[in-house]
Amino acid sequence: IVAGFNDLDKVPKRCNALILGLTFKENINDTRNSKVKNLIKNLKDFKVDVYANDPMLTKEQFSQFDVKQFDLKSDEKFDVILFATAHSKFKELSLEKLKAYAKDTPYLFDIRNFYDPVKARELGFRYECL
Repeated sequence: IVAGFNDLDKVPKRCNALILGLTFKENINDTRNSKVKNLIKNLKDFKVDVYANDPMLTKEQFSQFDVKQFDLKSDEKFDVILFATAHSKFKELSLEKLKAYAKDTPYLFDIRNFYDPVKARELGFRYECL
């Protein structure tokens, strides 16, 4: 992700990130084995400002991640969007909607291979997946 910032001529400590999904797997509220905690730590090590949304978590569970809570109705813009957990409630988030959350060059890191990479690139995303 940091390499992606560099490729886009962005300085990580001036960037923000939106993580969609914090739980271990989709449609549950279990965070015990969530690898997203490591991802957040790595981003914060580079001084990236981290926001997240997870409709499955209570406020108490969310607070364990030490990130800013993002409301999907907000008009906040992000340097990178990380799609981490494919909750059913996220299925309404089209690539066009995600692009509305993106700053100048939309950058999508799709951990779950949820989105069509061809369509994402056609819409102008820098698209990466695992």
